[in-house]
Amino acid sequence: MSQKTTPAAPSDTPAETTGQPQQLAALLRDSPTGLASLAGPAHQVTVTNELFRQLFDKRPLAGLRLSEALPELADQSFFALLDEAYRTGTTCFGHEAVAFQSATQPAPGGPVYFTFIAQAVRDAAGAVSGLLLFAYNVSTHMRARQPAGSAPPASTAQQLAMANEQLAVANEELDVTNEELHVSNEELQVSNHQLLTANEALRTQADELRQSQQAVELLNNELTLTNAGLVDTIIDSLQATEAARAEAEAQRQRLHRLVAEAPAMIAVLTGPDHVVELANDDYRAMVGHRELVGRPFRQALPELEGQPFFDQLDEVYRTGETYTDTDVPVTLDRTHSGQLEHLFATYILQATRDGAGQITGILIFAYEVTELVRARQEREDIARQRQLVTDALPALISYVDQDRRYQFTNQAYEGWFQQSPAQLRGQRVRDVVGEPSYAAAAPYMARALAGERVDFEARMPYRNDLIKHIRTSFVPDVQQEQVVGFYCLITDITEQVTARAEVERQQRQQHELFMAAPGPIAILAGPDLVFELVNPAYQQVFPGRELFGKSLLDVLPELANTEIPGLCHQVYATGETYVAEELPLQLARHTDGPLEEAYWTFTYQARRNAQDVIDGVVVFAYDVSSQVRARQQVQTLNQQLTTHNTDLDDTNQQLVRTNVDLDSFVYTASHDLQGPLNNLDGLLQALRQELPGTERSVPVAHLLELLHDSVERFQHTLTHLSAIARTQAEAGPQAPLVPLADVVRDVLLDLALPIAEAGAQVSVDIADCPAVRLAEKHLRSVVYNLLSNAVKYRHPDRVPQVRVQCRTEEHRWALEVQDNGLGLALPPGRPVFGLFQRFHTHVDGSGVGLYMAQKLVENEGGALEVVSQVGEGSTFTVYLPR
Repeated sequence: MSQKTTPAAPSDTPAETTGQPQQLAALLRDSPTGLASLAGPAHQVTVTNELFRQLFDKRPLAGLRLSEALPELADQSFFALLDEAYRTGTTCFGHEAVAFQSATQPAPGGPVYFTFIAQAVRDAAGAVSGLLLFAYNVSTHMRARQPAGSAPPASTAQQLAMANEQLAVANEELDVTNEELHVSNEELQVSNHQLLTANEALRTQADELRQSQQAVELLNNELTLTNAGLVDTIIDSLQATEAARAEAEAQRQRLHRLVAEAPAMIAVLTGPDHVVELANDDYRAMVGHRELVGRPFRQALPELEGQPFFDQLDEVYRTGETYTDTDVPVTLDRTHSGQLEHLFATYILQATRDGAGQITGILIFAYEVTELVRARQEREDIARQRQLVTDALPALISYVDQDRRYQFTNQAYEGWFQQSPAQLRGQRVRDVVGEPSYAAAAPYMARALAGERVDFEARMPYRNDLIKHIRTSFVPDVQQEQVVGFYCLITDITEQVTARAEVERQQRQQHELFMAAPGPIAILAGPDLVFELVNPAYQQVFPGRELFGKSLLDVLPELANTEIPGLCHQVYATGETYVAEELPLQLARHTDGPLEEAYWTFTYQARRNAQDVIDGVVVFAYDVSSQVRARQQVQTLNQQLTTHNTDLDDTNQQLVRTNVDLDSFVYTASHDLQGPLNNLDGLLQALRQELPGTERSVPVAHLLELLHDSVERFQHTLTHLSAIARTQAEAGPQAPLVPLADVVRDVLLDLALPIAEAGAQVSVDIADCPAVRLAEKHLRSVVYNLLSNAVKYRHPDRVPQVRVQCRTEEHRWALEVQDNGLGLALPPGRPVFGLFQRFHTHVDGSGVGLYMAQKLVENEGGALEVVSQVGEGSTFTVYLPR
């Protein structure tokens, strides 16, 4: 351990007064916090230090109003708090962190967070003239409180653990912040005191300067008088100097005698080279009786090079500060043979001065303490080894004296009682372990101090949160036939006691669960498989047979020729769980009763004792007879269903062939009927030509017109039937994408005349569906039918409005045609457009258009839906898969 002592220096008041502005500047520069001086109610910046400028990306601040220099803080309460501090003159503590983020050069690490203290500065009249602002950078603490990213959802226990950890971190950070604020307040108080002192010094500086001028004038007068007696003074001084020289020589002789006779090792060094002027016999003996006097210390003891002594001598000579060090290792060549010896010394290096106070040399006082240090080190090594050995043991080890005080404890005690071994040494056992635990152990301690070795187990309530079950040994320490204390060895057996209690609790709980279980459970003990436990459900399987205490085959001999005994012995031997599913067994429920067939699923599991040795088999039984028989019935039904499905497939194939034949018939019939129908139309035309219009009677002309209309409708019907047949025949691979806008445009051109005659207004919004998947001719047919119907079945009392729009949904397109026409009286549920079905008969139509549109859309996997209200209009929606 080393220390330095600085000699006191005389004070110089004018020099201190001149240094006050420098002290103020140093205070601002060396302040551990950001510091700024603000003037006036506008808070104009006059002085800032480097830490304050670093908070605000080192932007220029001096001469600016703080609100102009830091516009990014305008939306926070920072400036309002500064205004309040200036107005009231009270110190403002900004504990709420202020966030600064540069608007022009945002920091990559995020905003800078700081807290602050604003203290009023007053002028000579006591009025507030400005503020002194202290700012503290708390960005690290603020970022540590923010979450590290998103995490997957956690369980309630995990969320609670995380919340506890975050709360602990927050508490620690709060403690640190409070400590920092406390330190900052103390620093602020010191700084305020320094500022007040500086201001007071500055006010008195002018007075002191005036006094100095007056002193100079007085000094000049005194010098005039002094010169007159200067000659006499010189003569007196020469005489005094001669007397002083003689006294000094006498003192030097006394010093030499003192050094030579002192019991310590003493040496006197002179000059900056540390030339040895004097060394007593003990000092020369320590360094090996070498030639010292008149030689520089470095030359006299060159083996000290690389050791700290030369540097220490230089430092003492330079500063004049006394240096002391104890138990310092020293390496010396004491035999002058190059064989270095290692020893220890305690020494003092003290500067010597002349009459003028100038340093002239160094006085060395030294003591060799090698034996003492090595003896202490040996004792410490022994104690350390003992401590290491005992600390490595999982038990509590201590030594207690006759006064029942701890003289030694290992490290394990600190984990229990929150006191280090050094703190426990000398304390009474009663004070450490508490009164209840001491009362339990006191009788055993008395027996140990009487010379008896004591071993015991006990429950020790050391404190509310530390209750231990311990196994303890007290071994008496007998010296010269007297017991001076005892060694204590304490082993924590809390886990074993708790585990034993838990095993007993689990065994009771298991027995209760087994007995209350709705399923049959039994425990077969030992290699003979004796029924040790039979729960009520297992006993109900054999209501007339006594099972408990008997071996498996003795009580159930009908199992002898089954695989069950072998399975039980296998599980008992290997410890591996075995599941036997749906075993068919013949069992008698009563002794000498008839055998009944049943299906059982058994789980055989080995039971182990406290030493993890198998001592039985646990049997879980499940009667699955009803399930097995039900499954057998299902299998029979499945076979019958398979036969029925085969017949149904044959029927379906026959229906497919019939449908194909019907389609062929429809197409052939429509084609074959077209010829006779055309002939009939030709005959009607010839009849019209043979009967001039002037010769036709009114009935004849009307009949001809009706015949002509009937023929046209018949032709249209045959055309639609042919189209339907072709549509069903063409259903096949997926259709290509077709531009919807082109198809709608072409259909509107085809319907231009009917639209114009009806005065209908048609709007189109299909930008969301540039193309849909449907054959182009089919898409055209669907759009044509929907638009022509919207115009055809218009309402007579209003202008027809038709809107065509399309939207894209997740897996399909939705094409809508909306009108404000007559509307439809739809049947309940989803409407189905049947062949030749019509909703309005006052307009010409065949009832085939919507049917064909629906077929075309459904063949592509889509759907046609309608929402309509009579007298209001209809909205047809065509859904096509994407």
